[in-house]
Order: sequence, then structure tokens, then C-alpha cells
Amino acid sequence: MPEVHLKMERYFKDIVALGTEIRSTQSSDRTGSVQVSLYVGDTLATELTMNISNLYIVAFQGADRVYSAGEFGGENYNKLGMPATLSMGDLRELTQLGQYQKGTKKYLFDRHRRCRRL
Repeated sequence: MPEVHLKMERYFKDIVALGTEIRSTQSSDRTGSVQVSLYVGDTLATELTMNISNLYIVAFQGADRVYSAGEFGGENYNKLGMPATLSMGDLRELTQLGQYQKGTKKYLFDRHRRCRRL
């Protein structure tokens, strides 16, 4: 399973390795997916599932199970939108993604630092 570390000294090397893994998988299976371990610092934040056909993140490992992006926005990924900017603070908050559990009262800060319930 490819790993991506959100640390300056590892990030670019990890992205190149992930690209190699994706191209290798695409050459044999255009409809499959790739699991990616996402680290923030030295901490495993979550495991992501990426579609090979369009490179969308379609699922993540929460505290209790794997959650599909379809559960949050349907299968139309255009509805999910894109943030205007992404800062290192936003990336550090990805550690909370792996702690997500439906029905618990956990909160996440959005890119404008407004608190919203998960």
C-alpha cells in the first residue's frame, strides 16, 4: 500500500511513488482502486481509497469502519466542491478524518476556521 507523508522531507518522494503505483495499476486494471496510507507528521491519519479511472478519493477509514464519499455527497462528486485554498493547518486537521465515527459528537474546523459537526 502506498504511503503519503505530509512532511516536507517525504512528501514529494511519496507523491512520485504514488504516481508510479497508480500508473502501474492503470496499465493492468482501469476500473480498480488504490489504497493510500495518509500520514500527518508521523501519525497515520487515515487510509484512503482512490479510484484509478478518475483519481477521486472515494472512501476513507474512520474510527469504526470505511466510509464512502457517496454517503456524504451522493455519487455526483461535482456536488462536493473544491476549497479555494488549502493550508498546512488544513492538512494537519486530516488526523481527525481517521477518528470520524457516524453519530458521535466530533467536530472539525473548515477552511475558514468555523467549527462544524462531523
